[in-house]
Amino acid sequence: MLPKGVILDFDDFREDENSLDYLFRLRAKFPKFKVTLFTIPSKCSTEFLKAVKEVPWIQMALHGHEHLPVECELWKRHEARTFLQHDFEAGGVKPFVRGFKAPQWRMSQGTIEACEELGFWVANNAEAGSNPNNCVYPDTLPQYFANGSVVVPGTHHGGYQREHGHIGCLVTNNDIRQYWHFLLNRIPPESEFHFIDDVIRHHYPGRL
Repeated sequence: MLPKGVILDFDDFREDENSLDYLFRLRAKFPKFKVTLFTIPSKCSTEFLKAVKEVPWIQMALHGHEHLPVECELWKRHEARTFLQHDFEAGGVKPFVRGFKAPQWRMSQGTIEACEELGFWVANNAEAGSNPNNCVYPDTLPQYFANGSVVVPGTHHGGYQREHGHIGCLVTNNDIRQYWHFLLNRIPPESEFHFIDDVIRHHYPGRL
């Protein structure tokens, strides 16, 4: 049974804007610290990804390809498959879990179908209007909701404390440099932390 705990993730992790110093400070504050980083694969070298992969309390998932605002909204299924497979491999390093979040949450139906076909889970937005293309998310596609009353479809929040921010994006008001003191004050030091991948595996046994 997965205990109650904190699910922390940051968007836009990349080599030239990584805030690893802040992440290590959080690790020093919280002994059980874990974080899921939605990473822009085209903005990271293989060497950088390989080094980050070795940090046991960091988990990386894919965040688009180039992080263009509508790139995943335009992909057809075969294009999405190509990007997902190429980026997941990362030159043979395979630094990512099979998790995907589209920039600005904007997905095409083909991208959704490619994620399901390749065994990826999808991070999604529970707020109204977050699905501008009226895409259909099949029940067989594992989803994680960063907000709202459920963590995965069909469940309540389960006692998890979800926290979401950005890296290298001060205009969002939740860049890690702005969010730092909030997290220190809001999260008890001995809290359990969970990767999103752990939560998905718990709620979708046998799917991944």
